[in-house]
Amino acid sequence: MKDFRSLATHLVEFLIAGVIFTLMVFAGLYALNFKIVPDQSGYGLKEIGRETGKLPAGQTTPEDEPLISTPLPSQEELIRQLIGAGRRGQKSDPPRPLAPWEQQVQNIQRQASSPAEKTRQLLALAQTLSGDEQVRVYGAASATAPAGTFQQQLYPMVWNPSTPAPVARVLASGVVTQPDSFKFPALLALMKHSDEETRAMAESVLWAYFPDEPTNNYPQAVQKFLGGVY
Repeated sequence: MKDFRSLATHLVEFLIAGVIFTLMVFAGLYALNFKIVPDQSGYGLKEIGRETGKLPAGQTTPEDEPLISTPLPSQEELIRQLIGAGRRGQKSDPPRPLAPWEQQVQNIQRQASSPAEKTRQLLALAQTLSGDEQVRVYGAASATAPAGTFQQQLYPMVWNPSTPAPVARVLASGVVTQPDSFKFPALLALMKHSDEETRAMAESVLWAYFPDEPTNNYPQAVQKFLGGVY
């Protein structure tokens, strides 16, 4: 008896589901045959049959008018507009004339002489300058100097108390381009420099090589690295 009631219940549920599905199908077909557009009165929605109320060719109702009447530019026109805007945004000031000291640096760098000779001339020029100009020329000398010249002439200036701090910093940064056998011991030494920015520079370079090591382990890490076992 219980099985019979359970079967009857399932049949009723199946019939209800079938009715709901049929209603949904008819609702979908209805939506395909009609479109909903805003009522011009503003008070609600109205339905306009697609096949009813046909107008003469070329005549439309307000509901059929597109929301945007301005013609859209073609893809080619958009590209031309973007290129034109990019060109307008790329306007730059004409190059300024070089200062006399900049012209001298350029002339020295263009010479066919050896890097050591270029470095000597740049150092001589830097000694005639001051402030930012002097710092930039020392930076050019640091970038030009061969390893031996840098280690013998420029690196000692980093530790000289009479060397202006900005000059010492730019020379200290030249350590990064030196051979490993000199670079790493020099960086360890620069971590004890009196200038805070110089210490920070040296520590940041060592961190880039040994990111997993604590700061106090850098000497051991450098020793292993130079020994080829790190």
